[in-house]
Amino acid sequence: MRSLNDIHVWSRACDLAIGTLKLFASCRDHRFYEQTCRSALTIPAKIAAGYESDSPDSYRRLLVVANGNCAELRTQLHIAKELGFIDGDHSVGLIKDSLEVSALLRGLIA
Repeated sequence: MRSLNDIHVWSRACDLAIGTLKLFASCRDHRFYEQTCRSALTIPAKIAAGYESDSPDSYRRLLVVANGNCAELRTQLHIAKELGFIDGDHSVGLIKDSLEVSALLRGLIA
């Protein structure tokens, strides 16, 4: 039986969350920090919850939610860059990573 560690999209989503939390560690706006980190953490959490669910429909629904959180995170990264909360080069890398996670999620959803 496969484990969660074998799910590539979950591993990539964890890397995205870790990168986001590291990048925002020095963010002075605590509300923005909390919301952005919550979005990032929810992506692998929803993938894990779906993987462990008893129903293919539940798994698919949670993957859709995780993909929505990717879009939310991309929006927050863009805004944080524009407001000067984070470095532009790092935000571009994380936005690219979130697009890759979204593509993987869409593949699983289909």
